[in-house]
Amino acid sequence: VEALMTDEAAATVEARQMKRTESLVSNLLEVMCDAVVHLDGSLGVIKATPTFAAILSKNKCPDGARLLDFVCVEDRQRIAGLISDLGVCASDQLAQSAQIRLLADDGFAVDVRVYVSSVRDSAFPRDVRHVIGIALCDPKARSSPSTTSQPSIALRPGSLLVAVKACSFDI
Repeated sequence: VEALMTDEAAATVEARQMKRTESLVSNLLEVMCDAVVHLDGSLGVIKATPTFAAILSKNKCPDGARLLDFVCVEDRQRIAGLISDLGVCASDQLAQSAQIRLLADDGFAVDVRVYVSSVRDSAFPRDVRHVIGIALCDPKARSSPSTTSQPSIALRPGSLLVAVKACSFDI
């Protein structure tokens, strides 16, 4: 019984730490970016700021939507791979950034830089969540969805995002 209680307490602490880390990353991205999107492990939208819908020229982000539904076809594989790589290592020491194009409801594409961070619950290794910050490259620019995007870059240990993820205080 004591071992079960100890395991339950450890799982509770891990869950709180995951939420705290996710909250810290989200708060940082809300300051840095125009929109923030929380994704589950299968890239389904859990929560999105209203500005994400505005970027896409929508009234709101549809329930059950997947992030890839809003990404230009030529960028889908690259962004899915970038997020998947982070989810596999789910390291609190690494985040990724890439310039991609999102498809707006009006048929045009919007150039954005996405900042991707993944958080994994060590007690439940399959429980991976992703927090995506979206910054408009040029708020007025809309173009055809077929233009090539910039390559992705990695945020290495020691970066501001990594430093915030390392913090363990409550907000």
